[in-house]
Amino acid sequence: MPKYFYEVAPADKSYHGASLLTYGSNKPINSGQTVKFTLRNKDVLGFVVKEVKEPNFKVKLLIPQENQIPDQSVELFNWLRSYYPAPAGVTAQHFVPRVSYLSAKIQAARKEDNTSIPVKSHKTTSLQQQVIDNVPINTSGTFIVHGETGSGKTKVYVELAKKLLKQQLSALILVPEISLSPQIYNGFKDSFGNKVLLTHSDLTPKQRGIVWRKVAESTEPFVVVGPRSALFLPYSKLGLIVVDEFHESAYKQESAPYYNSLRLASKLSQIHNCPLVLGSATPSVSEYYWAEQKNVPILTLPKLASPQSPGSQVAVESVNLSDSTENSGHPLLSKTLLKNISLALKNKEQILLFLNKRGSSRAILCQDCGWRSKCNNCNLPLTYHQDSYKLACHTCGFTTKPPTSCPSCSSSNIVFKSPGTKSIISSLEKLFPEAKLARFDKDNLKAERIGTRHQEVISGEIDILVGTQILSKGHDLPKLGLVGILQAEASLQFPDFTANERSYQIIHQLIGRVGRGHRSGTVVLQSYMPDNPTIQDAIKHNWQEFYAKELEQRRLFGFPPFFHLLKIEAARATPAKARQALEDQVSKLQNNKSLVIVGPSPSFIEKKQGKSNWQLVIKAKNRSHLVEIVNGMPPNFTANLDPSHLL
Repeated sequence: MPKYFYEVAPADKSYHGASLLTYGSNKPINSGQTVKFTLRNKDVLGFVVKEVKEPNFKVKLLIPQENQIPDQSVELFNWLRSYYPAPAGVTAQHFVPRVSYLSAKIQAARKEDNTSIPVKSHKTTSLQQQVIDNVPINTSGTFIVHGETGSGKTKVYVELAKKLLKQQLSALILVPEISLSPQIYNGFKDSFGNKVLLTHSDLTPKQRGIVWRKVAESTEPFVVVGPRSALFLPYSKLGLIVVDEFHESAYKQESAPYYNSLRLASKLSQIHNCPLVLGSATPSVSEYYWAEQKNVPILTLPKLASPQSPGSQVAVESVNLSDSTENSGHPLLSKTLLKNISLALKNKEQILLFLNKRGSSRAILCQDCGWRSKCNNCNLPLTYHQDSYKLACHTCGFTTKPPTSCPSCSSSNIVFKSPGTKSIISSLEKLFPEAKLARFDKDNLKAERIGTRHQEVISGEIDILVGTQILSKGHDLPKLGLVGILQAEASLQFPDFTANERSYQIIHQLIGRVGRGHRSGTVVLQSYMPDNPTIQDAIKHNWQEFYAKELEQRRLFGFPPFFHLLKIEAARATPAKARQALEDQVSKLQNNKSLVIVGPSPSFIEKKQGKSNWQLVIKAKNRSHLVEIVNGMPPNFTANLDPSHLL
């Protein structure tokens, strides 16, 4: 009979229970110790959470393993389980490396890392220094750095990290996408040499395991750069957490445990008693609102880091795609854009062409006046379903038939879809056969991704970059002279409450790709509705005006930050069964007057892996009410708390 008993977290997705498991040991085991144990006749890894009293049932034995998770990670795990309820197995998986490595292999990697790397020095501007001075160290607290594109937010992060490393404390720098990791990693490498660790999912399991062991075993401070998964490394002496481009939806985990990295980073900063810095040129509307409500310091960097450079000049040309004189034969390559492409190639400047396809292929738009179909209940764009010939709202379920003519101007010139990036590339190859082109979108193979081809991109070796949202993010491209936004209103057609916000962010960020101190730049913004207020606000960088208008819309229609959201999805064999499953859940909740229940309605992607998908949206002023619902949900539903969108 064991002498000691422990609750353990199985780091295995096959365990679907929410509770921890009890096992025994003949020797004492510390909290956080990784262990191996038998779960349903299968050996799995996990870690000890806490010691418990002897249970009234027979227990199996634990086998201690080499790795140790610090108490801070155990505390974060316990908080995560309560704030984002999910099966304990998938939550615990984030904290335990999947593969163990011999110490000899780790030592070999360390020796290789110790090569000499030259350290560069960049002068700090007075505005940057003001921000640095206003972020106190050795204390928890959140600080928003609202800095324009090109204002030098990365320099602020570097200088803050220098302060912490002098005190033998480490820094964590989060980036929203793997593709941005090399750029910011190189920026920190210039200042910190081999003290910088890079982690992301494109590394091999062995490489990720080595980083995990380095963080766990190192007696020296370091800087970790990586996406949201870097939050789960075994930090014991963390002095700074930075979330760069914190407005990006990539910080929301879209599978169990459905966590928001900003909430997780905030808790981690409290555990380590260190500052959390959130940086962006286009902050999240909800996060900005909560910052104001809670008196979180908002530190601004309104100017370029090199304002005297000729690169501070940016010209924005708007093109109305409804203007027949702009017709070049391709629906999204106007004559004005083609003229600017020719000029940029002649001047040996790089060109970036952006096409936001997310949602645009299933929206309806009048090419003459820019009218778009909207839901009467939610004020969100309706989605066109060709198979059933209907327009549908994927939030409340409202449906109607598509119009045969525009309700606003009576024109019959209505489009139901738009071309994709491959079509754009094909046309450009014919028009500019001497140019080197590259396409960047979700269809890229690993060798074609922007992170893999980072050096080609920043060196200007690629003449024309064509892609989707990945190109709108914080890339610094020294040779870039022209940005073409091929259909600026595409994001506005996205049938979700975040459509205006995402549109503002994308356009603002894209304009910010040029004029960053390297050279002058031109932006050609094409749209069927160039006078749209959101587009105009983004062009003029009218953040405060846009923010005020968007808040009023959110308040009026009951969306975050004024309500917390829960999205419940059911995947069943038929639409009728999926709908009925959700209606059964509605019947259990309809007497709760603190909830606003919307739906059920078909999911944006109605068919996945042969099953019909329907969804239910629940709104509440008090988030704890939604947590209670998640805790009581049957296992054959998915429950997404605080979703970044409702599709």
